[in-house]
Amino acid sequence: MSRVPTLQAAVFVATPDHLEGADIAASCAEAFHLPFSVVVLGNPDEKAMRQIAGRMPAESVFFVSNP
Repeated sequence: MSRVPTLQAAVFVATPDHLEGADIAASCAEAFHLPFSVVVLGNPDEKAMRQIAGRMPAESVFFVSNP
């Protein structure tokens, strides 16, 4: 099971409808040679989750939802 990195990593936190800024955050992570992950808070459906994960410039994309 993968986990969000807790040390020496860049983590971008977003909601399904506010993902802007991920590209800039990814560029900053790359400049500092840090792994980059995205955490999305909200309840998107499975199709939306796949679309979000597919377009995020991240090594890992995690979804945190509350059913």
